[in-house]
Amino acid sequence: MTKSKWGESHIPNQKGRVVIVSGSTSGIGKEAVRILSKKEAILVMAVRNTQKATR
Repeated sequence: MTKSKWGESHIPNQKGRVVIVSGSTSGIGKEAVRILSKKEAILVMAVRNTQKATR
């Protein structure tokens, strides 16, 4: 049995789905937003620092 690495290519298109991501200005949340935006998800970014989120 071979092990394959799981990556963003395994995520299907998310068009029409709403995803709420907390902590979306750094770390895992930021990476999730980056990938899900490429996959056409509708994103709701829950953040504490709106200035940082705007950037």
